[in-house]
Amino acid sequence: MEEIIKQFIQYLQKKDREESTVKMYVQEIRHFIGWMESDNKQLASLTETDIIQFRNFLIQKNMKPATINKSLSTISSFLKWVKETYHYDLHFPVQIRLSNQTSEQKPTWITQAEQSELLHILTLEKNPFQKARNEAIVYLMLFTGLRIEEVSQLLIKHVHNDYLFIQHGENIDRKVPILRNLSRKLTEWLEIRNRINKQVYHESPYLFVTKRSGKMQPRAIQYVIDGYNTELSFSVTSQILRHTFCRRLVEQGYTVEQVKELAGHKSIVTSYKYF
Repeated sequence: MEEIIKQFIQYLQKKDREESTVKMYVQEIRHFIGWMESDNKQLASLTETDIIQFRNFLIQKNMKPATINKSLSTISSFLKWVKETYHYDLHFPVQIRLSNQTSEQKPTWITQAEQSELLHILTLEKNPFQKARNEAIVYLMLFTGLRIEEVSQLLIKHVHNDYLFIQHGENIDRKVPILRNLSRKLTEWLEIRNRINKQVYHESPYLFVTKRSGKMQPRAIQYVIDGYNTELSFSVTSQILRHTFCRRLVEQGYTVEQVKELAGHKSIVTSYKYF
């Protein structure tokens, strides 16, 4: 490892980096390597997860975001040089830098008690159509983590007994399991929908409809979710329901890679926020 560091110093010097800059690089790299070796990690086999774990290690030390970002930038430069020089198969996560407002990055989810309160409120709806549809929507978002746009776009043909497919454009983005309680709510909704003799419903391929339209738009879904805030002792949004799904996966022992896959996160950095 010392030989690698020595060669990197020579690389920086050839780039006419100032002596103070080179010293800063070496200090950050030694800090990273010390952390890496303490956890029995090998430079040649580092993964995205390892880099994020190091970032979280810095966060736990209560370092300022600017200091963390400087360290991550230095390590990133070093690892890119290592990859090019030694042809290691290294992968770097995107969006790893912290914003100065770290609180903006922390997701909010509801507790089990709040979840029970929400699901109880759903049962109080008197209108059978709205009760079945809205229960299906909330259960779907809470137990599959679908984004509000994905709920609006969800097709009946993509809902199966044990799982559903999420489609983006022409392609299937991911496959998400359906829990028994959710399956029951979806079945109840489809039974009520199919009993209503409206041509627009029979012709619509979309799972969720309104009284007048064959497709429920995201704004209408958000309106339904927002309506429960007047009856609940806490705030709920479609995003909070998605966050809750991700957090429940973590509580049940799912790995960060599994959370990323089921939630459809573009970056594993996003998935790590729930751990």
